[in-house]
Amino acid sequence: LVKSMLSRSREVCLRLSGQCHAVIRQAKLRGLICVIDKIAGVDGFQLTLSGPYSLFRHTLVYGRHLGELIPLLQRCDKYELEAVCVIKGHARMLRLSSGAPIAPSSPGKRFDSQVEKRFSRDFLKLALDWDLIREPEPIVFNHRWMFPDFEIRHRKFPERRWYLEIVGYWRPNYLRDKFAKIKDAAIANFIICIDKKNACGELTDWGATGAHVIEYSKLINPKNILEFIQRPENG
Repeated sequence: LVKSMLSRSREVCLRLSGQCHAVIRQAKLRGLICVIDKIAGVDGFQLTLSGPYSLFRHTLVYGRHLGELIPLLQRCDKYELEAVCVIKGHARMLRLSSGAPIAPSSPGKRFDSQVEKRFSRDFLKLALDWDLIREPEPIVFNHRWMFPDFEIRHRKFPERRWYLEIVGYWRPNYLRDKFAKIKDAAIANFIICIDKKNACGELTDWGATGAHVIEYSKLINPKNILEFIQRPENG
């Protein structure tokens, strides 16, 4: 029932505390359009997610991926869900909280995303001088948090490192906000890998954003990443 309602949502707000990284990780793996903020004074985070009814493309698949978060809520110590859903043309509010009869999910796999799995395997075969660290420590700045998918660190010179994040579904405003966040955090070595087929809008002037963007289709070519981080101008 909840999954069916979320497939009609415009926006979903999740407030999670304690053991909530599984939900955050799943949202990132599924490429959901999501803004993550720390909840002040609490060991938890707020996730603001776009719903399928806020998109113009991929609404069925996106709705299914959004619904995959629901079984993971039972892993959190506490959770609250609020979603604005469209029912027969009218906006309605769905609310859910800890104690709701939701069946817990099975333990997650090491890689839930084929894109991540293939990239990790192929990059480590190709990049003999670099380590690939999956799910590194979050980046904290100005009371905000960022959760990169990978840290790429040189084995002989560990001060040489890059962060890499894989973006699934995206809208132009979502990407602009993400680029601004990276700029505010003053992280120069941050690569954004963007899936061209999951665009829900048009934004092609990557140079104007000042961000390091590498586009891909279906799978990320590790050779492109390695060539980029080893350019002389990139240190």
